[in-house]
Amino acid sequence: MKRAVYILLFLLACNFASGQQLPIFSQYLYNKFLINPAVAGSDGYTSFNLTAREQWVGYYGAPQTFSFSGQGRILKRGLKFKHAGGGRQIYRPKSDGRVGLGGFVFSDKNGIVQRTGFQFRIHITCGFEIRHSYRWGWLLQAITSK
Repeated sequence: MKRAVYILLFLLACNFASGQQLPIFSQYLYNKFLINPAVAGSDGYTSFNLTAREQWVGYYGAPQTFSFSGQGRILKRGLKFKHAGGGRQIYRPKSDGRVGLGGFVFSDKNGIVQRTGFQFRIHITCGFEIRHSYRWGWLLQAITSK
């Protein structure tokens, strides 16, 4: 009897369960923000990226992924000078701000399934120094499927 109840509960849970498939990004080496919310603003400057990925070009229903992302650090205090060789000075963004914000919009088409959505990401840096610190990242996501 107990076994029958477990089997029935498992079958009912399978009815309500649904899987998720997030877009695959192969350009994460160039835009780490796509896979890790704690990277938002970690470089100290604001950046915008447009990413496109198409596989099996020429085949009907081939996977296509497009995204636009932007990220930056807020509450920072301007620029700092860094001395380079030959007496030159280089301006670099300060990384004093401890809060990074960002977001991205994506469209993922894979066969007959198409997902469109957005993510809002925030990170907070905790620690005594920026070089030796912890970054906590959170994201809010909304996806529509057709």
